[in-house]
Amino acid sequence: METLVRVNDWLVDEGGLTAQRVALRERAWRLFGDEKRLDRGRLLREGVLTPEILRADVTPVPFPWVTVGGAPSILFVENSATFDSIVRVLESHPNPVYGIVAFAGGNGFDGRLAFVQRLPTLAHRVPVEHLRYFGDLDRPGLAIPARAAERARELGLPPLEPDPALYRAALEAVPPPRPYCEQHGPLTGWLPPELERPIRALIAEGRRVAQEALDRSALSPLLDRASL
Repeated sequence: METLVRVNDWLVDEGGLTAQRVALRERAWRLFGDEKRLDRGRLLREGVLTPEILRADVTPVPFPWVTVGGAPSILFVENSATFDSIVRVLESHPNPVYGIVAFAGGNGFDGRLAFVQRLPTLAHRVPVEHLRYFGDLDRPGLAIPARAAERARELGLPPLEPDPALYRAALEAVPPPRPYCEQHGPLTGWLPPELERPIRALIAEGRRVAQEALDRSALSPLLDRASL
């Protein structure tokens, strides 16, 4: 109620309906002296307050990305070392399959996915047609793209799909000698059947494969594809 009263006062007394549009956190600071006040509440999620009422834009959290070619496709990579290696491989390729390599950054990736909507303007003004992902083969590494795939559907983006060649190669990599114990079943529904079955078996056996198992020498032939 306190939040609604403050917004109402702003609309009535300060001419909020004619205010210049700003970022949502900028509006929250102006109204409450707390830039994250509206992030934490249910009012926006439940539609009681809207960006139109607040004259504010919900700004997507950006992610690091590198242009490596002109293809209308993005490869998201979970970890920083593999991100750097894939960028180096594709930058030296004459006709890379991906136009952009982006750093997914682990947990919270689904919340950053909306930034894709800014990339057609930033990257050669070519609309993005394909979204691919490559991450660790363990429960957290599979949960991240599973959530993000659902978020991509909500945003009306192209489907977020695994890069099959990279995941197949990761399956063939030797797991680390120390077993990785899983207490819960893997989230593998996001994967196509030919990948889901062996990945489910791998995790059920208490094993995992970090994406760093594929170094630059292994990544180079896998990424040597003319098109998706």
